[in-house]
Amino acid sequence: MSYDRHLCLTRPIVRAAAVLLLLLRMQPALAIPAPGTIVSVAGRGTIGHSGDGGPALSAELNRPAGLAIDARGRVVLVDSYNQCLRAFPPRGIISALPALPGVPLSLSARADGLVVGLESFQVVRVDPQGAISVLAGSGQWGTAGNGGLATEAELSRVTHLSQGPGGELLLSNLESRSVRRVDAQGRIQRVAGTGQLRMGSWIPNDSGGVPAVDQDIGGVHGLAASPAGGFAFTDGRLVQHVSPDGLLVSMTSLLGTPEADTEGLPATQVAVLSPGGLVYDSAGNLFMSDEMMHNVYEIDAQGLFHPIAGAGPVSIFDMSYIGGYSGDGGPALTAHLNLHRGLAIDWCGNLLIADSENQRIRKVHGVAAPGLLAGQPLPALRGDVDLDGALSIGDVGPALRVLVGLDQPNELPRRARDVNADGRFTVMDVVALLRTLAGI
Repeated sequence: MSYDRHLCLTRPIVRAAAVLLLLLRMQPALAIPAPGTIVSVAGRGTIGHSGDGGPALSAELNRPAGLAIDARGRVVLVDSYNQCLRAFPPRGIISALPALPGVPLSLSARADGLVVGLESFQVVRVDPQGAISVLAGSGQWGTAGNGGLATEAELSRVTHLSQGPGGELLLSNLESRSVRRVDAQGRIQRVAGTGQLRMGSWIPNDSGGVPAVDQDIGGVHGLAASPAGGFAFTDGRLVQHVSPDGLLVSMTSLLGTPEADTEGLPATQVAVLSPGGLVYDSAGNLFMSDEMMHNVYEIDAQGLFHPIAGAGPVSIFDMSYIGGYSGDGGPALTAHLNLHRGLAIDWCGNLLIADSENQRIRKVHGVAAPGLLAGQPLPALRGDVDLDGALSIGDVGPALRVLVGLDQPNELPRRARDVNADGRFTVMDVVALLRTLAGI
């Protein structure tokens, strides 16, 4: 090949590279919100049922409650007063899921679909194609059936569900004051609570553990399987933990330090007014909502207490703690929430909050380790460079800026930028992202 012919071939490539570099320089640097920043990701703040097929932030919700992150990375919510499930990818389009054979009360997710607790005293699985099968409950109210097949057991209202790492399903029966477990073979057993409420219930136990099935418990308003085995649940004003061998110990106190000024204290010295929704991340940190004080807290894997979100009530009226709505785009600790319930954690460690009376789903950036799917860390959405929870053409520019040295690679989580999962970030990762976006 002659020198002139070589120049004819290389000049267009050089020009194209120069144009690309100029365009990349014109693109703003990747801006990932600072850890602890709160934003709304669904709901416009008015009561109703509208917006399906449009942006999640434009939709009307009606007291969203339970939350889960499914195997596709979507946020799935129990839209409780609309009596349905709805789902959306972050910053995506919201849609109502197919109707269920009953009113949904609670929700969990696993690799082969969703698990839903129904008002009709049953728990069902909804597979990715929409097929429904019964996992637990005969449809009759009651407590009978422990030790037998879960599908033949009586249930009361299943208000909380959590999928454990060994294939087991935990469920709370509010009226029967117990937690039950459906094992991988489909058999059900009581694993916490006697089913009775007697004098001495709600007394903290910090003596090293008592059999959970021998302990009276109050109403269970939160339940979460631990990635290390065992589980946590709320018991009146206490948060309790049950070890894999069935021993119960209290994680918080009734008479300890009130929630203000508790950063870094042992959680066993902290009194929480009304613990509700619970969720573990993959590092064993437990996050909890306090519905009456309108705050979210963390008990880390070392047992220390940390405020995460919420500035507390806006006002107190007639012994009621009134929540509010404020703070989007700023620190979560200065934001106001309103009777929030369900919690979930996505694949990149963002905490999702069902801000029920504000008719919104809100997100606190980067305060957790990756969330769990059936007890295992959620799979990374490889290529989601801008961490918005979805793959789009908007991920290509930030990836190229890092590749050509305009941004530092440590600004991108490794699980996001390593698209082809070879342990490195190279031009082949950008090619893999482009192939994925093109459907190749």
